[in-house]
Amino acid sequence: MIRSTIFLVLLIVVVQQRTQAFQPVTKNNHVLVGHVFQQFYARDWFNCIQACHDEPRCISYNYHRSTGANGLCEMNDNGAKSLCNGHKSLIYSKGFVFQQIKEGKVSR
Repeated sequence: MIRSTIFLVLLIVVVQQRTQAFQPVTKNNHVLVGHVFQQFYARDWFNCIQACHDEPRCISYNYHRSTGANGLCEMNDNGAKSLCNGHKSLIYSKGFVFQQIKEGKVSR
């Protein structure tokens, strides 16, 4: 009986931790500067997000929505989870979208 209770308590703790999982942050017309470690032209936004997801160093990306066939994808080794109070590394840049898809260091 005690083992069952302990197991149930541990299961509840694990479920609670998973519900507090990281939520992606997206900011249209903004880029994170000073943290790009790789740039390439992607066929579309999905190719950029997939490349960032597959690269362990990639915490976030900047993607420029091009009117042409390919858009510029910039993979960042840092993030900007807290977007309040005029984040210094996250700047306005028309046509770009910034998205942080993984937990990581937060720029200040």
